[in-house]
Amino acid sequence: MPVTRRAAHRPRAALAAVLAAALLGGATAPAAASTDGAAATAALAGLLPADVLADLGAGERRAAAAALPGPGERAGQVALAVGDGDRLRISTVPSAPPDAAGLAALLGAQPSVEAAAPVGRVRAHEDPLRGYQWPLDRLAAEDLRADVAATGTGWDALPVVAVVDTGVDATHPDLAGRTVAGYDAVTGTALAPGAARDPDGHGTHVAGILGATVGNGVGVEGLLPQARIMPVRVLGEDGSGTDADVAEGVVWAAEHGARVVNLSLGGAGASSVLAAAVRHAHARGAVVVAASGNDGDGANEVQYPCASAATVLCVGATTPEDRRAAFSTHGPQVDVAAPGQDIASTFPGDGYVLMDGTSMATPYAAATVALAAAAMPWAGPDAVRARVVGTAEDLGPAGVDTAFGAGLVRPRAAAVPVPLAPPLPVGTGATTYPAPGRVVLAWTAPAPADGRAAVTGYAVRVDGGAARALPATAASVVLAGLAPGSAHTVSVEVRSAVGGPASSRRVVLPRLLPGALGAAAPASVAVAGARVRVTGRLTTRPTTGSSPVAVAGAVVELWAARAGRPAARVAAARTDATGRVALVAPVTAAGTLQLRSPLGRTAGGAFVGAAASPALRVAVRAPAAVPGAAGARWAPRR
Repeated sequence: MPVTRRAAHRPRAALAAVLAAALLGGATAPAAASTDGAAATAALAGLLPADVLADLGAGERRAAAAALPGPGERAGQVALAVGDGDRLRISTVPSAPPDAAGLAALLGAQPSVEAAAPVGRVRAHEDPLRGYQWPLDRLAAEDLRADVAATGTGWDALPVVAVVDTGVDATHPDLAGRTVAGYDAVTGTALAPGAARDPDGHGTHVAGILGATVGNGVGVEGLLPQARIMPVRVLGEDGSGTDADVAEGVVWAAEHGARVVNLSLGGAGASSVLAAAVRHAHARGAVVVAASGNDGDGANEVQYPCASAATVLCVGATTPEDRRAAFSTHGPQVDVAAPGQDIASTFPGDGYVLMDGTSMATPYAAATVALAAAAMPWAGPDAVRARVVGTAEDLGPAGVDTAFGAGLVRPRAAAVPVPLAPPLPVGTGATTYPAPGRVVLAWTAPAPADGRAAVTGYAVRVDGGAARALPATAASVVLAGLAPGSAHTVSVEVRSAVGGPASSRRVVLPRLLPGALGAAAPASVAVAGARVRVTGRLTTRPTTGSSPVAVAGAVVELWAARAGRPAARVAAARTDATGRVALVAPVTAAGTLQLRSPLGRTAGGAFVGAAASPALRVAVRAPAAVPGAAGARWAPRR
């Protein structure tokens, strides 16, 4: 299958330098505040300098209090320059962002205030072509960077992203220091960090979208300013190559530490070898991100490897107006969309060009995957991919559609730190078998820990079947209705807001064997008031047709019955090593005696079914008179 890059680039040699600095501000809904004078004064106390508060009249205080942010509302700020003799004090006051300008005007009019203005953000050394990069505005890149900076860890947690393409010009001023060791599958050559080259330019453009240096005063900005890019060349100077080379590049990247693999390429024919490489990368923990193709205004053929596996994140392209780019191949294989039209980025030879294509959309999605992976480092590729899809902004018809999939990627949402999933329950797999066909699986709930999500419940599955939901307080589960002697895989999955691990155990239920119980008494006629000794033996047959085997240690009971009354247990004992038992009971009336064995267990753990002996009939007669016993009178019981 021939493979080609997914872009039609349009070089522009004279892109002017723009936007040396910018002031940025937020916007949220205004908050309501009390207009009561005393309440307004109390609300402002501690927020405004005392001399400024003293300058404000009652009406001005009410107006200023009304501009304060409400509970839970994101706050903007107004900066104040307050004169104090020959000194100038700078302070800030919170405000509901839409009211910041009005609050600044109100405070700036006070005698003690020399200047007041809404607080803005200033960027140093803006890259001159930043103004051409509409995708960074649409994807909230500035807010993303502020969020990452606020975490305290910066960009250090970002995984390596492999650009499997025509190569990368690692010497480009905007990419210098961004590349790690790579590989050239076309020539079979390993590449040292910084040694990669790009004879075509397509891969360099993709790499710049992903991680061009920010704030160096040169060219453009990447979405991930500290990205670690792994250059893997699989396409030739004409931008095409073989699926075999692409497969080799994917495997090499996955086996050398890439957790995200960017494939801004594809072809119309399926390749089992490339599909195997994609599966291998997934098994190694990598998310493969691929372009949907640029045939949307033509035959709209399904493209590979985008459609080669459900684990691939397939990316379509959007326009600045949030429409599907006309060229973007669409269909049920599309998972998400990203900007792909008029994309400014790096080009070999210190250059910069605009390109269109799903190739350009793919690195924006790959960057989002990298952010999601950094936000949930404990997660596997499926969970990372699901987070990117789940945080997408719906475009087009409501819900998933063939043009945008789940919607436009949202790097900022995907980058929100996700708590670590809870650990496995302690002791999962402790099993007991209280009855035939029943198993009890018990565990101890994992202890709460910092940085881990709370357990919200458990899901128990037998042989991968439907989940049985249990509350977070559960410590065991009883599984019934299973066939005695059968084997099953039972899994316990921890549930939380971010998912959780599962533990599986193979259980083999004890067999249920038939029991046979024989009984004998020394005579069928007993003297009233005498004690009768009944003996018996409990056996079972482990397999059909096998010889009887003694059941040792089983409980055997002696039951007595007489006409008109229910049977009653009169004695019990356990069988000896030979399965034998002897029980003695008084006989006071005619009736029957019977040995019974309830459900029990063999020494090997198997169950033995309940058994009963044939009934022994007992007739009663009066005892003979004893000679010399004066006054002895005996009569039969009636």
